[in-house]
Amino acid sequence: MGKGTVIILGIIEKRGEEVAFYRKCIEDKGHEVIVIDMSRESDAPIKTEITRQDVARSAGTTVDELKKLPRDEGQRVVRKGVIPILKDLCEKKKPIGITCLGGTTTGLMASMVMRELPYGVPKLILSSSAGVQVAMRWWDIMDINIMQAPVHLVGLNNLVKSLIVRAAAGICGMVEDSLVIDLNPAKDRQTVAITLNGMVEKCVAVVRQDLDDLGYETVVFHAQGIGDRAMEKLIMEGRFSAVVDVCPRRVSEQLYEGRTGSPKGEAVFEAAGKMGIPQVIAPGGLNFLGAPLENPQFQGRKKFWMDEARPLSRFNKEETVRIGEVMAEKVNKSTGPVKFVIPLKGWSSADPVGSDLYEPETDGAFTAALKKDLKPGIEVREIDAWLEEPQFAKEIVKAFNEVMKSK
Repeated sequence: MGKGTVIILGIIEKRGEEVAFYRKCIEDKGHEVIVIDMSRESDAPIKTEITRQDVARSAGTTVDELKKLPRDEGQRVVRKGVIPILKDLCEKKKPIGITCLGGTTTGLMASMVMRELPYGVPKLILSSSAGVQVAMRWWDIMDINIMQAPVHLVGLNNLVKSLIVRAAAGICGMVEDSLVIDLNPAKDRQTVAITLNGMVEKCVAVVRQDLDDLGYETVVFHAQGIGDRAMEKLIMEGRFSAVVDVCPRRVSEQLYEGRTGSPKGEAVFEAAGKMGIPQVIAPGGLNFLGAPLENPQFQGRKKFWMDEARPLSRFNKEETVRIGEVMAEKVNKSTGPVKFVIPLKGWSSADPVGSDLYEPETDGAFTAALKKDLKPGIEVREIDAWLEEPQFAKEIVKAFNEVMKSK
């Protein structure tokens, strides 16, 4: 494979000799290195291709003004300056990878910058804080690799050198192989995004197989709060021709603050509509919330246990109506064809006919609210089947073929 470019992000005023050693390890493998200084207070003690003055200028300020800001506000300004520089480099330098080394602040700043870059660009954080709780924020919905450093990355002792050498090997290997797989949408067939979780696996297996047989490329996203949000980001990047949203629980999880809910201000369930691509939507698992056990609103509800750590609480009629109203409001903004396909005999593996969790009247309240508020032309097709039956999956595929023809 051809050699590429590796960008090292760092607060260089604190990590000069460590970043210099990281640079050498990467250059020894034949890659170009560009160091971006995210320091706020002092100039770097080593060579950097992008200085803190460059970063400040990119953010519309100066280093003198940056020094006056409170720590957290200064970090936000630095990130604002780094992002356009990185995006420009990603366009000009291919193959390319992004990496950093440091503690909690460096890891957080670098991860928030990395989130703004496309999927598939190699991203590696080497940090002594990778195991602490705050580091869970670093991944968010992006393909960021985290390497734990059991010692603080200060000074070039043998333990630190060993970690940096392995990190260099990791980011260089990812850069060298990053062009092996073309991440662009397939040119010879259309690509379809599908949502799935453990409550709708049988249904999605049939849908996926049928769409594969029809010549589509299918990409499945785990609807657990990360995968389904990542799907929406990729939709907005133009990677998909259509969506089969079997498990749109991100709507209810956000609305009622479930365990996998997105932040309140984040738009969910809207990307496909904005892009105008065809959608087929089923209510897989939509009648249950991943409610934290301490949430008083859902104490005493009927529950389905995915496992001993993940109870799902049954929504009542009022809550279900609200979900229908919110989904209708969001779908009404769509500029492409949309169909809802709703099973009448249970919406997941948790609530088949005869189970204690089967509540057709509650589910019917959702459907009524949806129909009432949807704009004309968006069909709600009710199927006399359980969602996990092959019959229902076939109805999804039928609806999919119809929206694809009408786009």
